[in-house]
Amino acid sequence: MQTVTFVGEYCERQTVKNSESLIQLIPDIFYDALAYFLPASLLFIGVVTVSSPARDFTVSSYLSLSDTFDKLIVVVLGLGVLYTLGQFLTFVSYEIIHRPMRAFASWRKDRRYPPSDQMWTPDYTYIRHTDAALGLEVTKRYARTILTRNNALVSLLILVISIISNQDIAIIVSAILFPLLLYETYGRRVFFYQFIVSVANELRGASSSTQLSDMTRGSIPHTLVSEGKHPAPRSKSRTSGRSKVKKAGKSK
Repeated sequence: MQTVTFVGEYCERQTVKNSESLIQLIPDIFYDALAYFLPASLLFIGVVTVSSPARDFTVSSYLSLSDTFDKLIVVVLGLGVLYTLGQFLTFVSYEIIHRPMRAFASWRKDRRYPPSDQMWTPDYTYIRHTDAALGLEVTKRYARTILTRNNALVSLLILVISIISNQDIAIIVSAILFPLLLYETYGRRVFFYQFIVSVANELRGASSSTQLSDMTRGSIPHTLVSEGKHPAPRSKSRTSGRSKVKKAGKSK
């Protein structure tokens, strides 16, 4: 009876665990907005604010639309353009921001800085398929890492545009933000790599200990447990035959 109860609890736990993994698909849009939309919006606002021709053209073009439906279409298309621009910023920031940082970390012989995303991709995949809550936490931290790297690139672009437009205040602000965002990008990438490796190791250790405890609690074949089947009960004929033999030996 205890064996059957243990198998039922194990199957129920696995069912809940698999159902929680479906939640991982819901916040992906939010994390895409965090990593793509915010840097692209910052770049758009910075260009419109710093450059007078771009500001005049954008405001006059939008106000010239008389119909509300036309304005709604422009807003929807603008969101799509911002998403595409955010993806482009992610690719360019990898080349302009990440590669010099990788060379800087190699010069400092800092092994904490991962030179490639392939170093932690297996751990990231393992966490997402093992624990839903930790998978969301890791995805959020990775989105913040991409966000900081894209913001560093945006501050550099705004600095260049400010120099071309002779905007002194914008030059000072972007010149202060750029090194600060570079420092934050370096630190966030180091922290993310250490975090994901430690979480993956903890999950692997917990999984191995759980399997060992399951084996010690009852000798249940793994195939039967995964399929939700119960092992066949032992027949009473053997036990009754053994008791009869014992009784016969005692009578002798």
